[in-house]
Amino acid sequence: MNECVRITVLVENSVHRPGLMAEHGLSFHVQIGRHNILFDTGQTELVVRNAKALGLDLSQLEAIVLSHGHYDHTGGVPAILGIAPKARVYAHPSAFEMKYSKRTADEARFIGMSLTTTQAIRHSPCGFTETRGWTEILTGC
Repeated sequence: MNECVRITVLVENSVHRPGLMAEHGLSFHVQIGRHNILFDTGQTELVVRNAKALGLDLSQLEAIVLSHGHYDHTGGVPAILGIAPKARVYAHPSAFEMKYSKRTADEARFIGMSLTTTQAIRHSPCGFTETRGWTEILTGC
């Protein structure tokens, strides 16, 4: 296949365009021909707001790929699944494990995936694919 690939940053720590907002986190919209994938979802539903501001229709997503299980890469999942019923979620099983950031010897901060996000993934309309290695998301692309 020789189709155009377009990657649009939806969430990042900074913005350089009026009408967009930034947050600690990351989300990319990947368009390959007529196919649409979301790679990570940022920290909140801001991913949906920024997509609208950029004129992207997330309801047509076929897949949501999660790079890892930190809140700033998975927090937008519930909002996305609410508007993208055909999107299948792909993630390594370790994404669901508890994750902490150690601040001092006695203090740790939870930085993992929220229970709301975990439940949204487990009950998503198109299901969840556990990935432990290279995984083809779109056949032939």
